Amino acid sequence: MNNLAYFRYSQLNNDDILDFSNPEGNLVISKNSVKSETSLMTANHRLIDLITIYKNLTSSKPVSKESVNRVVDEIIYIIENTKLINYSPFCIYFQVFGYSYSAYMDEKDSMQLEEKRKLLKKILDLYIKNRHGLYMHHGYSDLVLQVNADLASSRRKGKAGIERMEAILLPRGFIRASSIIELRGLRYCYLLPDKGDTKLFDSFLKKNGIKFEFRKARDNKNPDMLLKINNDYFIIEHKLTNGGGGSQNSEINEVIQFINYDESLDNWHYLSCLQGNYFRKINKSSREPKAAGQYLNIFNNLRNHQNNFFVNGKGFEKLITDLTSERNVMEFVNNVNDMVGK
Repeated sequence: MNNLAYFRYSQLNNDDILDFSNPEGNLVISKNSVKSETSLMTANHRLIDLITIYKNLTSSKPVSKESVNRVVDEIIYIIENTKLINYSPFCIYFQVFGYSYSAYMDEKDSMQLEEKRKLLKKILDLYIKNRHGLYMHHGYSDLVLQVNADLASSRRKGKAGIERMEAILLPRGFIRASSIIELRGLRYCYLLPDKGDTKLFDSFLKKNGIKFEFRKARDNKNPDMLLKINNDYFIIEHKLTNGGGGSQNSEINEVIQFINYDESLDNWHYLSCLQGNYFRKINKSSREPKAAGQYLNIFNNLRNHQNNFFVNGKGFEKLITDLTSERNVMEFVNNVNDMVGK
């Protein structure tokens, strides 16, 4: 397996830029009548009503603390228990403070009710002052829920990327392993350590003396996949990117560093799969200095760690096809020198 040849193959074969497999996306609002409104729409309507009630209660004299708390408690219940309520204008507003709905959800279990009330009242007061009247004037619309759902679709591509990889593996007989016995005995299998298989992954690493030092440098991060093909194991990190930008470059640099690690066992490999249109920018003659530098880092990492691989989606499919077909391997090996020399 010549890792530089598969890197070169990936450079010569671009991934499909657009994914038309689900053009409707994730619908969170009803298509027509209000009579068939979704549970998210219902919850968002109630949330807007509660914000108005809170506004009226806090502006009246004297203020009934008990009544205000009942309203705030219902708001807390809605935002903590309604799926996708993070698409609502109120929850999106959290970001104005350098905070986020997801940060709140991460912290909520460690907060006392009075802490939650205090936080939400502060946010509600500012939301009413700066947004609620404005949105009431222009008309709250359920459309914003769908727009935010579409905007968030790119953040769900991590899952979509894994599904694309599974679409390559499953027709070739790969199964998701459920035990160490299967990981040792099956020819073709895989784990998803970041999607529920963490304990099995950790146990298997320990039994094989695998250090996986990448995890220590990345806040105990799990890889996306562990793949077994015959007697070879591939620890895989997958990224789906479109264009550059700060967060994208950070992700790209992460998968480049991923292949800078290795293990003492020759049948263990690190594989980075960078899917999307950014891969085509990574070449030695790139007009973008950052991309040219990334190419050099990838090339050096592959040369120094010949067990590791850096591919795009097409390269990943080629590697899997070759490793599950002896004839394809021989044909590819015969062309390796020509490919690398181009």
